[in-house]
Amino acid sequence: MRRLVLLLVLGTLSGPAMAGMMGNAGGMMGAPGVTESPPPTDLDAAARKGYEFTRKYCSGCHAIPSPARHTAEEWPAVIGRMERYMRQQGQAVPDASIRESILKYLGTSSDR
Repeated sequence: MRRLVLLLVLGTLSGPAMAGMMGNAGGMMGAPGVTESPPPTDLDAAARKGYEFTRKYCSGCHAIPSPARHTAEEWPAVIGRMERYMRQQGQAVPDASIRESILKYLGTSSDR
């Protein structure tokens, strides 16, 4: 059932959305092929720290997410879902203070 749902979801993606998930190398969530965009320049020190943690933890599987991808209210659930996935994969999960920094960065703007 999960495979069917995944295939249905992937089948609806095209262009940049699929490229973001597949990476340039074509591997599902394949970080080595992901092209990284430059960091935002308008961040305060706390948000910049959050960006660096986002880069460290998120780019292991996919492109660094844009804060505009979700609202500030949606990001905690998204991060929770990603943390569950990371645990299932045996990856290191951010601790509470790092998670808070990541959320500070992701919630800084909805127009980036």
